[in-house]
Amino acid sequence: MDHPRRKPTVVLLGVGLILTSLTAATFAAGDEPCDLDAVVNPVTFPPTGSSRDLPDWVKQYNASTFLLDGRNPLGRNLGAPRAIVTEQDDSVWDKLVTFGETEGITIQSVDPDTGLAMPYHIANPVLVVTLSTNSPSTFATLDGLSGLGPLAGDYLPTAPFDGVDEAVFRPYFVNSQDGTFNNWMAAHQVTGRTPEGFIFAPGTPLNYIRNVLGRTTCLNPNGPDGPADACVLANSSGVTGVGMPFMFATDPTESLGDPYEIIPGAADCVQPAVAQWWEQELFVFVADRDTFVRPSFNPSLRATTRDHPTDDGRPIWDDAAGTYRPPHPGEPLYDSYLKATENFIGYTTPGFGCPQDANACAPGPCNKAPVPFLGTAGFEDWLAQWKMNSWTDQGSRPDNDELDAMTTPLGFPFSGVGLTLNWTEFEPDAPDFVPGDLSGRFGAISELIHATDQPMFLVKVLNPNQYYAPPLADEVPWCETCPGDFNRDGEVNARDLGMLLENWGEEGQCFTLDFSSPQVGAGDLGVLFANWGACPEWPLPDLLPLDCE
Repeated sequence: MDHPRRKPTVVLLGVGLILTSLTAATFAAGDEPCDLDAVVNPVTFPPTGSSRDLPDWVKQYNASTFLLDGRNPLGRNLGAPRAIVTEQDDSVWDKLVTFGETEGITIQSVDPDTGLAMPYHIANPVLVVTLSTNSPSTFATLDGLSGLGPLAGDYLPTAPFDGVDEAVFRPYFVNSQDGTFNNWMAAHQVTGRTPEGFIFAPGTPLNYIRNVLGRTTCLNPNGPDGPADACVLANSSGVTGVGMPFMFATDPTESLGDPYEIIPGAADCVQPAVAQWWEQELFVFVADRDTFVRPSFNPSLRATTRDHPTDDGRPIWDDAAGTYRPPHPGEPLYDSYLKATENFIGYTTPGFGCPQDANACAPGPCNKAPVPFLGTAGFEDWLAQWKMNSWTDQGSRPDNDELDAMTTPLGFPFSGVGLTLNWTEFEPDAPDFVPGDLSGRFGAISELIHATDQPMFLVKVLNPNQYYAPPLADEVPWCETCPGDFNRDGEVNARDLGMLLENWGEEGQCFTLDFSSPQVGAGDLGVLFANWGACPEWPLPDLLPLDCE
């Protein structure tokens, strides 16, 4: 089967909304937000499912799209599909990120045709982040090689470059090798600071993880919870890839009983463990705000203005039809709708599901080439195909009496209104549960996709915990650390070497630098020595985030 990879945001808001982000975390009383045993975690949650070897966390994932239980064995649209036919509370739209006018920057970029460094102006620069989820990344590379992860150095800014002293970036364009999922992103946006810390805009990963889920220093491997738990929990909290941190077994016949199992040298498509979760990296990109599109009936990411109304991403509710819909010609949002989608370039594959006996590595109906969707009409068709792939199963449909309980996943928890859904927070048994309501933790992060003809530029690669966890008193911020800097002092040195050797042979996420296996070994040692010395300086001096100053 095709596997979810990731997709893995920003706004200056009014004072009232800023203060809202400072309120206490909204997890229920008695929850243990930093306890792996108290969260639905694909790595640690035990395979205790009673039906056909399905773990409970797989059932919860399926329930976030179709509620599957004794009350409704064929699946009822209570989760993701209900989002667009449920009139949402205003608090839902407060989570949507928008980008206002900002001061432009000029960077040095490698010209794809000449290979020379040339000035490139970004009119409204924004910072976005995403996680790799499998294989080990959706980001394609040059010369037919797939996966940015092992070749990230080819995209990271370099200096000097052919006589240019400042950092030189390399453009990354939408391409067919990225396949079904394009690149799903979330924004990094800091709206202020207080004596208690920085204020992150609602709809960003750091606001969701720290203010909503209440996870802070417990995601730091140098904090009180220990390195293995901290890094695994950081990855599980990321909520990219349309709400999929690291998902199902790559071989659909496996029972998902051992999250650390690996077949040395075997292709990713037959590995039995949970989507090679240890391969995750976090990527930071810079691009113009119009490089991205919101996967929603209101796709513009621009903040609304008198001359260019966007309603800040809020889609139109059609009371007569009982659903959200795109704007029609002549309506105030129609011009911004066309502007946001006129240069759309999207890919997806009709049908994600594979039959149980399919060879995941062989070409066939389960491994079709991704189909390109272009322009405004293409965006509408792309959105419709995503909903079809997400809310139905291509093997056993929810209206089929022969529903196969082993089908995983039944569909992706894709909202269709611009919010990544955190399937681990879908709680249909909660007393206040409302089908399709995204006002709680289920409606998580404002999502955007790289799906236009404009490039984005890789700025930094990190271990996810280095970004999600706030630094301790003696640690540097995320802008100043790098892979291999385990103690976050801004350089890779003997202290980090000692920490890696102390964890030699152990399984986990914190010290797996080469992403070849979940065990710390020689490959990780090689990467550490390759990164030896001071971490690279932040390459965008005119775009330094507030939480890095």
